[in-house]
Amino acid sequence: MAAAQKTKASDRQAVCKRLLTNLKKRYTGKLPKFEKPVLETMLFSASLENSTWEEAEAAHERLHADFHDLNEIRVSSVKEAETVFSNLSHPDWRALRVRSVLQFVFEDTYSFEYDALKRKTLESANKQLNKISHMTPFMRLFTLQHALGSHLLPVDDRMSNAIVWLGLAAPGTPTEDVSNILKSSVRKSDSPLFCHLIRCLATDPKYAKFFETINKHAPEEGWDLETGVERLDRLFKRGPSAFLKPKKKRETSKTTKKTTKKTTKKTTKARGTASKTAKKKSTGSATKKKPAARVPRKKAGVKKVKVAKPKATKKVSRKAKSVKKTTTRKKPTR
Repeated sequence: MAAAQKTKASDRQAVCKRLLTNLKKRYTGKLPKFEKPVLETMLFSASLENSTWEEAEAAHERLHADFHDLNEIRVSSVKEAETVFSNLSHPDWRALRVRSVLQFVFEDTYSFEYDALKRKTLESANKQLNKISHMTPFMRLFTLQHALGSHLLPVDDRMSNAIVWLGLAAPGTPTEDVSNILKSSVRKSDSPLFCHLIRCLATDPKYAKFFETINKHAPEEGWDLETGVERLDRLFKRGPSAFLKPKKKRETSKTTKKTTKKTTKKTTKARGTASKTAKKKSTGSATKKKPAARVPRKKAGVKKVKVAKPKATKKVSRKAKSVKKTTTRKKPTR
């Protein structure tokens, strides 16, 4: 048996009262105004499931703005109707549920008015709503709560994750069973406000991802109910990082690996820099000696070969020829 199932109903009632006070401080403690006929509540519940109240209102307004009337929605295809719920999760399923509700009501009454459900008892109304295909337990409980004013707590999947983490239900319980467990823990007058505040907690952008994954790491006995309020206060003060202990251990191991890698990199860099400096010195000394030896040799060689030698050879050859001519001419006169 899980720890959430072992606790008494009186303990759950005390915890739920404390949760209400803390959630009122965090979020607004007033319910949004909702006065709609039975058929409109069923259509609104299709967009409210696993979403915020503001998102549901915007989708419900688009539904009436994009189509001429309810009969056009009933006749339209799922692809045409799912464009209304494009900003929400699973838009195709939402469009299918809306169309199935309209088809059932029209075939039953040949109109789009279903306020006769308010005159029925809870059992007969529940049986009547169970006949509608593709209608979820959340939609059914939401319509019964607002249309008949019965003591029911409609809970969806996202709300169920938050309720399980608070210790009010055991991990792995279906959403419909979670609503039945809370029925004995929350008073009838507080049930609409309690569901609204739990929805605000579960759909809060700061904690939405946290509630989706935290129950995977739940203890075998379940979350402790007595420390549920303390965990909630800790979540509001420190955030989801206060409950992610396994990730910190991994990070420490990663940091040790990083430090070892950094030390090895530093040693290799030091060796590389030492070798580079030695190479630079050797190359620097070699480059300084080369230009001093090469420049004067080239200049001296060019001057001697091109200028001095040819002139000396030409002058000597001309004088020798003139001397020979004079000597040969004087001999025959004698």
